[in-house]
Amino acid sequence: MIDEQKNNRNYAKSAIDEGEHRIMDAINNTEKRLKDGHEQVNKMARDLDKRAHENPWPVIATVGFGCLLVGLILGKSKD
Repeated sequence: MIDEQKNNRNYAKSAIDEGEHRIMDAINNTEKRLKDGHEQVNKMARDLDKRAHENPWPVIATVGFGCLLVGLILGKSKD
């Protein structure tokens, strides 16, 4: 009976250790993927900023068109 309890305790401990290991691996992988994604977003933002400064007219036109659409939608009468 005591041997069976020790075996069960050892089995539970090894299962907990394995679970902790898997959780830590998942956390580390998630942190790495978040860091990589953050770096990628920053690179895209820098590229977009550079292009917008080199040729601002497409950006100005897009913002103007968006404002026009919002104005048309909000300005529609509800008759």
